[in-house]
Amino acid sequence: MNKDISFKKLAEKRRSVNFFNPDKDLKDELLEKIINLAVLAPSSFNTQPWKIIAVKSEDSRKKLYEESCNQEKVLKAPVTLIILGDKDGYARDRDIWEEKLRLNKITEEKIEKVISYNDKNLYNTEGRKISYAIRNSSLLAMSIMY
Repeated sequence: MNKDISFKKLAEKRRSVNFFNPDKDLKDELLEKIINLAVLAPSSFNTQPWKIIAVKSEDSRKKLYEESCNQEKVLKAPVTLIILGDKDGYARDRDIWEEKLRLNKITEEKIEKVISYNDKNLYNTEGRKISYAIRNSSLLAMSIMY
């Protein structure tokens, strides 16, 4: 495959895969590369409010299969990724703020302003916080699929 594929071609060739060869493996190095690229996806205030769980073991896949309406692909895929959105991902105790401070990308005063604005205006109800989590984790999931 051409490593310099255009985004247009990538988007046109992307498909939802529902059938997997259970004998085919996905190397950890490739999965890590995919995830490291995907986490560059945009997120609200660049807070990256998500977690990724890679389900690979046979026992874990069986448990997930039972919880996912018995979808056969969960048993046959070499890995299933669970994307968790964090509805409080902009909270002050999240590691992202310390990283931004360390890189001199933000000041403590600006962090407090962002958090206050989010709490009072953008995400001031449980429904809005859930939407924040869904919106941001969906951008990550889409990036992983590409």
